[in-house]
Amino acid sequence: MGSPFYTIGSYGCVTTSIAMLLKYYGYDTDPGQLSAWIVNQRGYTDGFLDFTVIRAWDDNKIVLVGPYSWQNVPADMTVIDLLLEQDVPVLVKLKLVTTPSNGYGYHWVLITKKVNGIYKINDPYFSNSFELNNNSHFVDTNDIAKAIYGAVTYRQGF
Repeated sequence: MGSPFYTIGSYGCVTTSIAMLLKYYGYDTDPGQLSAWIVNQRGYTDGFLDFTVIRAWDDNKIVLVGPYSWQNVPADMTVIDLLLEQDVPVLVKLKLVTTPSNGYGYHWVLITKKVNGIYKINDPYFSNSFELNNNSHFVDTNDIAKAIYGAVTYRQGF
């Protein structure tokens, strides 16, 4: 991830989620391959991803949607719902219930669809998490919209 201090295992939830999204679109990659490519593109700064770099993954056939920031207000769930209705999975930044000892209290997951009002997710860290709901270990509120601090996604361009 551009620094020996930042590894996919400890800070790679957004890179791993993007790798899952690229797999969804049919690209053959994994988090390690994607991270190496991002490093080569100079897409990390102090371990943080520049979301615009992903557009170059396939000769600019990947279109950035967002980013959306809802740090001080509840997330606009209609934005997420509209993207999901268009078969566009959405990466969301969630506040963790308990923050790890390193001070990071946020985690990225990939929302893949909404079924009967429940958001289905792929979670790169908590492998047993398949739903984003009010009882999730990373949602610190009874309102999911208040637990989502940001979102970004990509569409496949042509």
